[in-house]
Amino acid sequence: MLVVVGSLLELVAFSGVLWGISRELVLFLVAYALIGTLLTVGVFGQPLVRLNFEQLKKEADFRFGLVRVRENAEAIAFYQGEVQETDQVKSRFMAAFDNYKRLLTWELSLNGLTNFYEFIPFVLPALVVAPAVFSGEVEVGKVSEAQGAFIRVFFSLNVVVARLQSLTAFGAGIDRLYEFSESLGEPTLEPDEADGVNAEESPEEAESLVDKDDAGSADDDAVLSQPLIDFQVASEIAVDTLTLQTPNYRRTLIEDLSLTLDGEGSLLVMGPSGCGKSSLMRAIAGLWTSGKGTISRPELADLLFLPQKPYMVLGSLRTQLLYPYADAEVTDERLKDVLSKVNLPDLADRFDGLDAEEEWGDVLSLGEQQRLSLARVLVHQPKYAILDEATSALDQTNEQQLYGHLAAAKTAYISVGHRDSLKDYHQSLLRLAEDHSWTLENR
Repeated sequence: MLVVVGSLLELVAFSGVLWGISRELVLFLVAYALIGTLLTVGVFGQPLVRLNFEQLKKEADFRFGLVRVRENAEAIAFYQGEVQETDQVKSRFMAAFDNYKRLLTWELSLNGLTNFYEFIPFVLPALVVAPAVFSGEVEVGKVSEAQGAFIRVFFSLNVVVARLQSLTAFGAGIDRLYEFSESLGEPTLEPDEADGVNAEESPEEAESLVDKDDAGSADDDAVLSQPLIDFQVASEIAVDTLTLQTPNYRRTLIEDLSLTLDGEGSLLVMGPSGCGKSSLMRAIAGLWTSGKGTISRPELADLLFLPQKPYMVLGSLRTQLLYPYADAEVTDERLKDVLSKVNLPDLADRFDGLDAEEEWGDVLSLGEQQRLSLARVLVHQPKYAILDEATSALDQTNEQQLYGHLAAAKTAYISVGHRDSLKDYHQSLLRLAEDHSWTLENR
């Protein structure tokens, strides 16, 4: 507003001076500024607004991707999805970078045109007044006076062209705010209540938070001198005299645990909150190494971990089912058959096909997310599946059907849970206690 007011005052003050020297200059100046403004805005205005808008959007997408990876780091590590997440973050960065290069090209072109356009007013007044000076009709000093007045009036009329870059950036910001305002006005999706889900925090999540708080206060120098769990590659999962501690070695969770799970077995891990059930899964995955003893397991490619909270990757429904192996060749018929097995037969049709992209963590209920994550096990059929509270949001009917499909898939599995109904789907039961002790029961 201050810029506009200042330009108007200069226009009034100096146009009278210029009119007294040469009316032709005033008329030419108005036409020149009007044509230049219309031409510049017409050629550069819309593309610059669009590119600035896209830049804001792509940078926001990139930041969102980074924050999402940080918030789901443990789930990504469980899935061994680092490569796919890295590729996705790089793709978002390159989209922002490529758009910025296009934006720079347009801005440099605008700067070149603007510099040429603003150079003319410095020369034109002298050319117009010079004949009158040579004929003696006008004093020599009028040349400088005309040039000064001409330039001041020109730049008062040239306010749009001179600030076109900032105006287009401002316009793009307004468009983004308007789009955001419109999105806030949309009705929120109600969760699907068909699963009978209680979305309150599970006791195992509380255990996870306690463990993380302990880990966050670790003394680095002390930790470096502590023993580490020995990991070995084997054909089956086996734990030999494992003593598991938190990453800062301040708490011992399990002492001298030994067990073996062959390629056709199933093991249920139960116990009170905070006894180390989820921590044991982290140790098997190699995320926690604090303690002593030996963990033998197949290659991580033969294991599929399903963490407490289902992780919904960004992308299409097909990407959800194939995660973390996006390059796996699986037919559409196979994917739809798996969706039917996990009681989501209409999911693809509901969202216009397997290639539909949504924010799946928002549009699906917790129960649907858990069934979708279990579908990944049926798609990839790993040698072992590690399920950490993976059916906590499902009713017993769905739970029974899913464990039935899991057993039919010839995949050995370890489950962490609290429900007594889970005992029916496992051959062995590992009970952990708060005093670090444990018991192993064969059913």
